[in-house]
Amino acid sequence: MGKLTVICLVWLLLFAVTLILIDEQLSVNELEQTSNGAQRQERDNGTSQSSGFVALQVNGNLTDDFWERGVNDLPVLTVAVSYVVENVGNVSADVITVEIALDSVYYSTETVYDLLPNSEFAESISFSVEYDQSKTVEIEASCDDVTDFWSHTVDAVLPRHFSLGVSKFFVTPDEQCVQSVYGEIASDIFFVHWIAIRDWVGRNIDYVDDEDVHGVGEFWQLGRETLESRTGDCEDFAILLCSLLRADEWSIEDVYVVIGQNDVGNYHAWVKVKIPFVGWYNIEPQLDGWNTLVGDLVALHGYTAIYNFNDQYFTEL
Repeated sequence: MGKLTVICLVWLLLFAVTLILIDEQLSVNELEQTSNGAQRQERDNGTSQSSGFVALQVNGNLTDDFWERGVNDLPVLTVAVSYVVENVGNVSADVITVEIALDSVYYSTETVYDLLPNSEFAESISFSVEYDQSKTVEIEASCDDVTDFWSHTVDAVLPRHFSLGVSKFFVTPDEQCVQSVYGEIASDIFFVHWIAIRDWVGRNIDYVDDEDVHGVGEFWQLGRETLESRTGDCEDFAILLCSLLRADEWSIEDVYVVIGQNDVGNYHAWVKVKIPFVGWYNIEPQLDGWNTLVGDLVALHGYTAIYNFNDQYFTEL
């Protein structure tokens, strides 16, 4: 065998060994990469499974509202608000604090324990708003540094027209202004009370159409508003007179505001009282005491009563 042949064989052998070593190194690298990838995947999965979170969501809605008499005898709108606090996270919320405020003033606090994921806590509150005022309810739920907030503004706009459910709240015998004026009238009474009171109303309140004062065709006033402005139209006179007679301790069975209508469809308001030994008598509140009997009969001629109401009763005739 020649020297050249030996050299070629040796070169081929070295080349083969080199190829084998390179292939083994590539296999080792691929195995390490696969192993490292699996380890990273396991680590990532573990992180995903262990990084639980709490997320809160607060929602609410107005579920009921109705008018009633407030402590000062003036109408208030009482509302019921329902709210829900939901845990939309993936772990339990250990302690949730729910704080409620009205016009940013503290109202109440609720504490909710162990609220599970996709579970909710539901509750309701009620509060009153004075007529023609507004009030904002604010509900905030918090758990550690997680919070959510919901708010709603209630506008208590008093209906200023005839309303079956609200009309009686316009008669306010215990309201402060009504009581004060009644006291002034009563201190000077030397004859029949109801005539003296109707005389005061007829002489001290001026008739002005709602359109001229309020810019609308119909705007019922509370007794205190009529006393403050010293003006009103027919129902304002009647409401004030009924309030003053009730302040004079007339029974709720014996004095009413009357809404009536004549043959041509015009509406009018007056007062009727039940006089002992006489019976029911209709008063035109815009007239003074000298118009008792004849003046009242002439002024109310042609009107038929449709509704009666006072501060307690409402009756459709």
